[in-house]
Amino acid sequence: MNVAACVLVLADLSSALVIDTGSPDAMCPALAQTREAVSARLGELQVAQGGWRANYTITHAPDSKEGDFVRLDLFDPDGTLRLERRLPLAGRSCATMAQAVAVVLERYFRRLAGGSAELAPDRPEPAAPPPAAPESPVPTAAPPPASAPLAKPTSAPAPPVAPAPPVAEDERQLGATIGTGFATPPGALSLAVGAHADLAEGLRLGATVLMPFGSREENVDTGVAELDTYPLRLWFAWTARRGALSARVGPELYLALDVARARGVPDSGTALRVVPGLGVGGGVGLQLSSVFRLDLDGGLDAVNPRLTRRIMVYEEEVLVPQWFSAFVGIGVTISLPM
Repeated sequence: MNVAACVLVLADLSSALVIDTGSPDAMCPALAQTREAVSARLGELQVAQGGWRANYTITHAPDSKEGDFVRLDLFDPDGTLRLERRLPLAGRSCATMAQAVAVVLERYFRRLAGGSAELAPDRPEPAAPPPAAPESPVPTAAPPPASAPLAKPTSAPAPPVAPAPPVAEDERQLGATIGTGFATPPGALSLAVGAHADLAEGLRLGATVLMPFGSREENVDTGVAELDTYPLRLWFAWTARRGALSARVGPELYLALDVARARGVPDSGTALRVVPGLGVGGGVGLQLSSVFRLDLDGGLDAVNPRLTRRIMVYEEEVLVPQWFSAFVGIGVTISLPM
C-alpha cells in the first residue's frame, strides 16, 4: 500500500495553490494584488496533494445586463474543474475584486475541509446511475489483510464553518475629472478640470476649475473692454450610490478671477479682481468600469457685485459682475481607492 498517499501534507500556499490569470494585461485586479489577497486570506493549505490551480479571466459582456465580470476557475491536482464563478466588475475597485477572489477560494476550501465540496457548487450533481442488471456471480478480489487498514487522519473534525464577511463595495476614493461644459459668465464653452476626495462614507470634498474658451466684451466709446473669467468652485457634497449609478449634491464656494483689458482707448491696460459667491452644486455619475466614471455636473451660485472691485474706463464703470453664475458640463473621472 502507498502510505504516502494517505497522509496529509502541510504545504505553503505557493506550492499547494497556484494563482494565475488569463488576462495579465488587464491589470484589474492585478495578479500580484490577487495573490497577496489570497495568501493573506487562506494562509496555509493542508491537502493530500499539492498542485491546485486557480485561474481568473476578465470577460467583457457588452450585451449582458450584468456587464463585465471576472471568471474564476479552480482545478484540482488532476486537472478537474472543481469551481466556477462569475464575479461582477461593475462598480468595484481592483482591491475589492482581489478580495472577492480570495473570499470565494476560502469558502471552497473550508467546505472541502468539512467534506461538502467534492463538486463545484455551481455545477449540478450527476444523476444516480440506473440499477445494474443482475449478473452471474463472479469471483471478487480478496479484501486487504486486516493487519494493513487504510491510514486515517488523526486530526480533530473541522469546526463549523462561519460565513465569510461580505466583500465591501463602497470604498473611499481619490479622483480626478476632465471634461467640458457651458459657463456663464462669460457665456462660453469651457474646459473643466477637477479633483475630489472622500472624507468618509457618503461625504466628498472637491474642487473644479473652469477655463472658458471665450471672453465677455463691452463697447466703450471708440474701443472695447474685454473680460476673461476663470471660476474656481470648491464644493462639499453628500453622495449616494446604487449599482453603477451615483449622485452628489451640496453647497459650494464660488471664487472667480476676472482679467479685464481695454482696447482702442487711451488708457488701455489690464485690471484684476476676485469675484466671490455662494451656491449649490451637484451631479450624477455612471460607472463605466472599476476605474472610469462618466459624470454630468452642474452648479448655480449667487454673486454680489457690490463686494467686488469696480473697473472704470473714462470714469464710467464697465464689465459689472453678473448677479449669478451657472455651469453645466460632462466629463470623465478616474477614481482610485484611498
